[in-house]
Amino acid sequence: MSIDPNTNDYVPGGTYVCAPGNTRESGTYALAMAMATHKENTGPPDWSPDTLERRYYDALEALQAQYIGYEDKNYLLTEGDLVDIIRSWSKRYRDKYQLYIDDYADIYTADEFDPSAKIVLVRCINNRWEACCYFDGAGKTTGISPVDQVAARYMPSKSSADKNQAQTQENAAHKDTTNNVNGMSEAVNAILSRMEERCASMETHLDTFEKHINTLEGLCVALHKHINLLEEAGQTLKRSINNVESDSGSVNESENVLTPNTLRAVSDADSADFPW
Repeated sequence: MSIDPNTNDYVPGGTYVCAPGNTRESGTYALAMAMATHKENTGPPDWSPDTLERRYYDALEALQAQYIGYEDKNYLLTEGDLVDIIRSWSKRYRDKYQLYIDDYADIYTADEFDPSAKIVLVRCINNRWEACCYFDGAGKTTGISPVDQVAARYMPSKSSADKNQAQTQENAAHKDTTNNVNGMSEAVNAILSRMEERCASMETHLDTFEKHINTLEGLCVALHKHINLLEEAGQTLKRSINNVESDSGSVNESENVLTPNTLRAVSDADSADFPW
């Protein structure tokens, strides 16, 4: 059974709010709502540019694009994906957050416990993420991203009779859209720049690795030559030992032949009559 959000110890007095956006965006929107919420703000989340929740969302989406990179709007970010986003946040920004998951049986921390971090409590229901927060629940999806809803407010009505006013509104919407696109382009360019730096670093490491491999190959060739020289020296030493043993056998045979002859000569000399 899920803990009643009105009485839980994680977000006291908070309620679950279904995150807006498409299926994939619901994960980052839920994190943004849970991170930006506070008891003094009980109205609907405001996704206009430069609001607190919008700044959280933009930063979280940039982290998702950089470290996870899912673009399919029907993909549901997993618990592990949300953990990776929060970890990336902690590495980049000073404020720390602790992700908790409500799985209806229990509420548990999804990452290593940090008592100094602010609690972010979310749950997944009907293939969408919800945030436990103090917003009044007006953040439910209507099939269009809240960011797009904000831009749509500035679009002229087809039934408007005042063409000048409609044109002014259209220009304002175009300016806001251009600013948003420029901001997104800057974020994308920054991400691409970091990716290029990482690729360059990886290429440098690969070059160093190849040099080490070449050095090891040279050492192996030299070692093989030394082994061959040692084997040849061993064969030469073996032949020398055999030659020495062969020469020793010849000397022994000569001694065996010489000794009887010498003995006979001495015996004959002893028996001979000498004039002195």
